[in-house]
Amino acid sequence: MLILTTVFLSSRAQGLEYDDTIDFQYAIAPSVGKHQLEIFLFSMNVSCKAGFADLAFGLEYQTNAFVYFNVPGINPLDSFEQFYVFSPTVGIAKELGKGWYFHGHARPVLSSNFSSGLSKEDFIPGYQFGLQKRWQGDGTFSVLDIGLEYGTMVSGKPGVFPILKYHKKIGEHFSVVLGYPSSRVTYIPSNRHTLDFSASLQGFYYNNSDVVVFNTGNPITDTKLVFNGLDVQATHLYRIQPQFTTVVRIGFLAPHTMEIATTEGLSLYDFSPNNSIYFSIGITYNLKMDLDGQKK
Repeated sequence: MLILTTVFLSSRAQGLEYDDTIDFQYAIAPSVGKHQLEIFLFSMNVSCKAGFADLAFGLEYQTNAFVYFNVPGINPLDSFEQFYVFSPTVGIAKELGKGWYFHGHARPVLSSNFSSGLSKEDFIPGYQFGLQKRWQGDGTFSVLDIGLEYGTMVSGKPGVFPILKYHKKIGEHFSVVLGYPSSRVTYIPSNRHTLDFSASLQGFYYNNSDVVVFNTGNPITDTKLVFNGLDVQATHLYRIQPQFTTVVRIGFLAPHTMEIATTEGLSLYDFSPNNSIYFSIGITYNLKMDLDGQKK
């Protein structure tokens, strides 16, 4: 999804930490072929240190509103206009010694229009686990991250895909992450401003629990709205106060697939999506900052 976030491991100069934040974000893609997409996101991530490892917990709620233009042959089309995503997350990071760390999280997802109650078709299991190797010098660090994830990020449909990332801090102001399925370049000119440029594969998979009739005339239950494509973003973060940061983002979405499919993966309708620019605004509250702007 355009701005979908989750609890994730961050590479810090002093070790592995989870981000402790509360986020509100709004995004709009005005024209992706035959539809317009609006997204509202709320997420909260907290972490704590246990005796054996670092633990993290997250909660995310997202609404996705579609406005369609000139889409015939689907009845009722309005059952594809509003979808909801709810996902809790539990994560762990464990130091293994000699610069090696194990990390993982479980992230089940409810993704549906929820119009006919809940079923197993609304549920998508999700998890990630991997190993990190860290090298640290005077004011610099490097991190190699190798792992596996089960989710919808790459193809839009649930499946397993590899995680491979190399994170390098270059001097005082620059850092770069090269890898799959995402890469990023970050420039921090001051303690208030951050510029971030990223490219990543993105996918979503929503369940429509309504009975839908297509041109074939056959009623079908639990159809899926499936999307996958390339998401390129430029983001500016501005820390207006020690605990509050504004987020302004402009992105370019290059869809590969957007279709309605059956549970078995049979394509029922192809939206033939176009490339689109999108815009996102938001605000982040940092739970680890005190009133003087120092980490607790």
